[in-house]
Amino acid sequence: MTVSFDGFDNKAITFMTEEMIDPGTIVTLSDPGTVSPAGSNDIPIGVVLGCDGSYACVGVRGVYKMPCSSSVGVGFYCLETNSEGRLTEGTDGIYRFVLDVDETSGTATVLL
Repeated sequence: MTVSFDGFDNKAITFMTEEMIDPGTIVTLSDPGTVSPAGSNDIPIGVVLGCDGSYACVGVRGVYKMPCSSSVGVGFYCLETNSEGRLTEGTDGIYRFVLDVDETSGTATVLL
């Protein structure tokens, strides 16, 4: 038997965007109602589920796989993003539960 967190309490919001953003990209608010890819020391709002270049559907609550750095492990972490737009342990970010880390793929399963 395996454990799955997929789909737990998932909620998404549609935001405006000024560029095409690939699904799986961590985003931050850049203006009211607008998201952009997260950069160094940004506080993530969620992960892009789909984008057409003008609008992005962003997973903001629930369990999502997100790109992460090697500083993130399983547990309760203060998360922000690094210069590559990956989750990293920070001091000014948001506190969230990291449920699983896949070091091979460089992703973390996070409860937003």
